[in-house]
Amino acid sequence: MTQFNIGSQHAGNITNIGGDATIGHQQGAYGAAAALAAINDLRRATGVLQPVQRASARQMIDELEADVRRGQTGSAASRLHRLTNWLTGTSALAAAGAAFVEPLARIARVLGPAAESVLRQLPI
Repeated sequence: MTQFNIGSQHAGNITNIGGDATIGHQQGAYGAAAALAAINDLRRATGVLQPVQRASARQMIDELEADVRRGQTGSAASRLHRLTNWLTGTSALAAAGAAFVEPLARIARVLGPAAESVLRQLPI
């Protein structure tokens, strides 16, 4: 009998088998929890902005969060792109650095190909 050790795994349902398997139906989530955690980090990062800029950024973040919660990845990617452009235009991205860049990148990675352009904009 072959033994093996599987390290830490995080999933709703994991099946380990020894042999062939036929999988009839698969379903997955796109990682909304990870995106929502990054959205909270973005919201905290807005604390460095001037009050008027902070209000604008938080409105865009709220709209992004609503799309993520509804599973609308295409719309969320568009909002993320708009937010990234806005942060770049206001120089907030350069001023706050990783406080904005890291959460933006995490959200873009969760959203996948629809948000690839955001990753290309970020200094990562």
